[in-house]
Amino acid sequence: MFLIDAVKKPMDSNSFTELFNNAALLIALGVVYDSLGLETVANKVKRQLLAGVLIGTLGLIVMSSAWEAQPGVIYDSRWVLISLCGLFFGLIPTLIAATMMVTLRLYIGGIGAMTGCLDIIIPAGIALLWRYANERFNQPLDGLRLYLFGFAIHLCVLAITLLLPASIRYTTINALWLPLLLIFPIATLLLGLILQRQRQRHQTGQALTKSQLLLRGLLDALPDLISFKDPQGRYLGCNRAFEQYIGRSEAALIGKTATELRVTETSAAATEPDNSPAATSKPATRYEQWVSYPDGNQLLHETLKTPFYGQDGTLFGQVSVSRDITERKTAEAQIHNLAFYDPLTQLPNRRTLMDRLQQMIAASARTQHVGALLFIDLDHFKTLNDTQGHLVGDQLLHSVAARLKHGLRDADSVARLGGDEFVVLIGELGSDLNSAAAMAEKIAEKIQLRLREPYPLAISATSIDSDLSASNAELLYRCTP
Repeated sequence: MFLIDAVKKPMDSNSFTELFNNAALLIALGVVYDSLGLETVANKVKRQLLAGVLIGTLGLIVMSSAWEAQPGVIYDSRWVLISLCGLFFGLIPTLIAATMMVTLRLYIGGIGAMTGCLDIIIPAGIALLWRYANERFNQPLDGLRLYLFGFAIHLCVLAITLLLPASIRYTTINALWLPLLLIFPIATLLLGLILQRQRQRHQTGQALTKSQLLLRGLLDALPDLISFKDPQGRYLGCNRAFEQYIGRSEAALIGKTATELRVTETSAAATEPDNSPAATSKPATRYEQWVSYPDGNQLLHETLKTPFYGQDGTLFGQVSVSRDITERKTAEAQIHNLAFYDPLTQLPNRRTLMDRLQQMIAASARTQHVGALLFIDLDHFKTLNDTQGHLVGDQLLHSVAARLKHGLRDADSVARLGGDEFVVLIGELGSDLNSAAAMAEKIAEKIQLRLREPYPLAISATSIDSDLSASNAELLYRCTP
């Protein structure tokens, strides 16, 4: 077998060089192992089995270039490899690799077979204990700890040499102690740093993948429409809600602009105002728009578009977040309506009346024009409510409100104070007090005549000719210079 011939190298003055070359070979193999990217294998058991076989194979390669210190006594860097395997990969890969390497050492045989096997087994055990201690006490594997680990391993290997027969024991130790305590701890450090880099790269990749999955899950869980574009206006991605909005999958829109995705004039792409690539570098903008979904449903959206940059200030593109505010706007309108308008007649309430009265007074002060305030209540309204019920009373109030609004000018307004009480604001009656009073009187009479007309109410399919009357109008105030 080629391994037998390879390991039988007589002891000479080049022993230091031989061990140095062996350490360099070990580091080179570590670089090869790092480039294989074994940590990317998803299945843990498969990854451990492959790691054990691969490291065992590397150990066989290292042992094939060993230095023969004495007949049957060979040395190489196998303990570096097996110790780092135990430190970085754990029990199962270490057992596999150690079994392969011990089997080869026993096959080679010789007077140093027992110590050669111990040079594999004991460093592996020390590495596993070191690994456990690091995990138990949460100690990082920095450069100093890796060097101390390597020094301890090689000090142990040097101690195992004491088990050799007395005739060759001290001669072998004298030839080995310098490279074992000088070269190989550094080789252990360098190879450990390579494996540490691979572990950190894998952990960083895992953390990045986890963050991406978490971010993706978060984006897909949001009901908002979220999309990303590059500086040229091409889509980089979107969430699930945006897919439904645009009627296409994320894969179908990546690399395309909104203009290219336009299907019809009512499509989601056509409603976007930023189809030009230059729009991605504009400052943050917020606007509201009605958008159409593929199913024909139209909703009011509030959209925020803002550029996003890298840490170095490079423009990566634009992110768009669009939220359905239809229900919110409806609720706001209802709240506003309840706050400022009477829910039954939809006339302005007392609060709105006071605001408009202040506006009319301010306008009169500027123009020196007189206004009037008409108070109106309905006679016998309580009797109608008591005899016919509140539903009929509500019908009457609604009809009265409609008649009061009919024929008013833009400068006039009508409000309901409550119950059967109404107020009409008459503005722009001129600057002369007498003529203004006469005009207000005429308006009041017209309102009275309109209110006295019969009200068709749903009472036993008949109409009631109401004997309702309005109070006389009075001039409420006069503005003077």
